[in-house]
Amino acid sequence: HQAVAVTDHVVIDDGLASQPADALGQLFGSHTARAQAAAEGVPQKESEVARLARVALDSYIVKRAVASGHWWREVPVGAPVGVTVLEGFIDLLFEEEGDLVVVDYKTDSLETEEKIAERSGHYRIQAGAYALALQEATGCSVKEVVLLFLQPRQEVVMRDVPALMDEARAALVRSKGNAP
Repeated sequence: HQAVAVTDHVVIDDGLASQPADALGQLFGSHTARAQAAAEGVPQKESEVARLARVALDSYIVKRAVASGHWWREVPVGAPVGVTVLEGFIDLLFEEEGDLVVVDYKTDSLETEEKIAERSGHYRIQAGAYALALQEATGCSVKEVVLLFLQPRQEVVMRDVPALMDEARAALVRSKGNAP
C-alpha cells in the first residue's frame, strides 16, 4: 500500500508539472505510471497507479488549484512550535483570495461514508500540523485543508482551521510535554 501511495503522488505531481492546463482529466502518458510503479517495486500495480492519478487530476480541488494560478506541489514545510519543529511535505498547496489551501492525497481504500468520516477524523491532527507549520513559517492564513481520498474519490474539506491547529498543538503537548 505504501509503495502505491508514493507512486501515485509522484505520478500526480508529474501530471501537474508536465501539462498543468491539459493534465486535468487526462493521464499524461502511461509511461509515467509504468516507470514509477517499476521504480517503487510494484510494477504489477501500474494500472492502479494510473487510475488513481487520473482520479486526482480529475478532481474538483486539483482543478481549483490549477485555476488559482498560484499552486505548488510537494511543498516542504517546517516551523518551530514550542520546543518541537513540525515538518513534512504538503502534496499540493495553492493560494486563493490571499489565503492558503492545503490538499493532502489519501490512498486509503474506503467503501462507506462512515469509513471516510472515521478516517478523516484520524487525519485531523496531521491537517492541523500542516496548517500550523505553514502559518508559522509563512505568516499566511490557511483557510482550508482538503483531504482528497482517491478510492473512492471524495473530497473532505476542513474549514475549521483554528480548531485543527489547536488539536495539533494539544497533540504535541501530549506527545512531547511541550509548551504550546
